[in-house]
Amino acid sequence: MMQHTDRDLLSIPQVESLVSRAAGHSRIVLITVAFLTAGSVFFALKLEPIFDVKDFFDSNSEMVIGLDKLDEHVGDNGGEPGAVYVKGDLMDPSAVEAISDFIESLRDIDQIAETPSGSVTAGLNIVNVSRLITASPDTMSAILSETGKPINDVNQDGIPDSKEQLRTSLDFSIERGVLGPGGTQTLTSEQVRQAIFLSDEGEHITSIWFQIPGTRDQNVVAATERSIRPKMESLQGHNSISKVGLTGSPFTRKAQLSASTRTLYTSLPIALSQPPSF
Repeated sequence: MMQHTDRDLLSIPQVESLVSRAAGHSRIVLITVAFLTAGSVFFALKLEPIFDVKDFFDSNSEMVIGLDKLDEHVGDNGGEPGAVYVKGDLMDPSAVEAISDFIESLRDIDQIAETPSGSVTAGLNIVNVSRLITASPDTMSAILSETGKPINDVNQDGIPDSKEQLRTSLDFSIERGVLGPGGTQTLTSEQVRQAIFLSDEGEHITSIWFQIPGTRDQNVVAATERSIRPKMESLQGHNSISKVGLTGSPFTRKAQLSASTRTLYTSLPIALSQPPSF
């Protein structure tokens, strides 16, 4: 038979008194519980995953092994690729200049790698394709010969000076590529198409690719996103740019992990808020 200690006997009236008071103020108790639950859910939704991907994925999976190898071989000079895509009237030279300024601003983000050649981007976009065109006398001469339209770059920023000139130079390069000495191709037409999608409706798209070392650590990905978002918002403020978005495997994975962790964080306070069933 269970024996009660003196302490147990003394605590029983106290518990009964607490229960009685709670029952007598049920409305206050319910409101208090509701506020506590709402607060728990609110702060749970603010939490971000900060763990290593090995904490969530199989450490022997191809993804985790690939990230390890990438960090091992390229170090701080490269990493997992992310991308910002830009949509709008990209035949406006001032929009291309704004994209160029955005690319330069990526140097301010510590988590983005700078290649040994000093570049913060990987791959082609409308800015470097435009500069390759204006830097190629063979391409400029071929455009003039075939279209009768000269391409000018008076301020020498590597961007044709008018919408018509920019569209003419890109239309040519999408069909013929960017030419080098003797008619050889510096860029193929396919490479130019991958750098920019030209639409007859006036909403063109280009992507700016960059590399992030150490993306196995979710803190690195989160810090990169926090740093790049204000720069993206500033770019989207340009009158000729309608949409600026962030994509790439690090950010897609972060979104998936955030959704999973939020589910875990919110399930506990919601479960605690449910009355016990007997």
